[in-house]
Amino acid sequence: MEKNKKKILVLGIGQSNFLNQLYGEILKINNDFSFHIDTYTHLPNDKYNESNNVFKENLDFEQHYKSISKWRRALIFLKSFKKKFYKETFLFELNQKKAIRKALKVCMKYALKEYVYENYIQTKKFDVLHFHFCSFYNLEYLHFVEKETKVICSFWGSDLFRMGNVYNDYYVGRALNKATLITVQSPEMALVIKAKYGMHLSDKIKDVRFTISTEIYNAINLNRSNRQLLAKFKEKYKIKDYLVALGHNAFKENNHLKMIQVLNSLPDEYKNKISFVLHLGYGGELQYLKELKIAIQQYNSLDIIIINDFLIPEEISKLRLITNVMIQAPESDALSGAMTEVLYAGNNVIAGGWLPYGILRRNNIHFEEIDKFEELPLKLKKLIDNLESNLNTGITNMQSIEAFLFPERTSNDWINLFSFICE
Repeated sequence: MEKNKKKILVLGIGQSNFLNQLYGEILKINNDFSFHIDTYTHLPNDKYNESNNVFKENLDFEQHYKSISKWRRALIFLKSFKKKFYKETFLFELNQKKAIRKALKVCMKYALKEYVYENYIQTKKFDVLHFHFCSFYNLEYLHFVEKETKVICSFWGSDLFRMGNVYNDYYVGRALNKATLITVQSPEMALVIKAKYGMHLSDKIKDVRFTISTEIYNAINLNRSNRQLLAKFKEKYKIKDYLVALGHNAFKENNHLKMIQVLNSLPDEYKNKISFVLHLGYGGELQYLKELKIAIQQYNSLDIIIINDFLIPEEISKLRLITNVMIQAPESDALSGAMTEVLYAGNNVIAGGWLPYGILRRNNIHFEEIDKFEELPLKLKKLIDNLESNLNTGITNMQSIEAFLFPERTSNDWINLFSFICE
């Protein structure tokens, strides 16, 4: 019965295509949990949809925040401001060179968040609060939880690696002190958390991978031996003998420009047989896309193909299967789904050595690395020259990825985590 289930409230980012997969796979194995969510954003091309009833409630606490009347806001603020949290917040905001009025406005925001928490979240008596994407604005309610409340904070990757500034780190650090458990996808991420927020968090940190969707992987298996289908896909985009993927989306953090610049030094014999693909199906700002266009025109000896389409899983599987080499060298990353898809397809990856991918190696998943972009042309030449000899590595990678990242493994890890924290 519902009343015997452990109630878990999901806060922070409410991205359906990710969260439905995580909690939906858990419910397939174990029905002892009841998942509720604050803000739910249903994205197109999602494997799940709202009719799957992954979440029992879409609560939308922001509606309560916005509905508080002006006079009520003033009363809430005056009642709260005498507390230590608000005095510290006010002084910190002033120390960030903010005007007194703006510092008070921040305190007002937190006072209203505390009011919503006490009246609309705390009263529902959830067994666990699960915060996703640990930025200062996603953890605002966490400042007000009671000591006995069970809290999980899950870092996604860019919240840890790309949001590092004094302002964000101050509020995230304060909030993490109230967490019961903190989840990361690799030991390397745990080291960064301890360095940024303090060694006192060490015992709270748990290494557990997010549950991935197997839809693309299943399509890869289905299309793996269909040479005619893959040849037709290559023909559609006018791809030469070999395909090299530069990143996997349109965000500038992929370092496309650096890749293009160094790859221009490849000998003509390689340029004549390699097509470089930029899949810009999502992300990216207009100014950066203009810079990319200029770079492509400048280095016109490279055969660069742009795919602007948002590809469905079936089409992505074809792209992964015909990608001989993917160059994955963004500024930062946790664990890349596109990268593991290429490896699962039996193909090759060159990754930036600065990325926290050691956990893949430790789980028998093989790929190449560079320490600096200048090494890229030579590394790519060697891979292209030895594609046939890497076939056995591709089979090993496929088996290792299934054992390490597929839901049969990761969902049970999450079930154990929720069961542990609910004891």
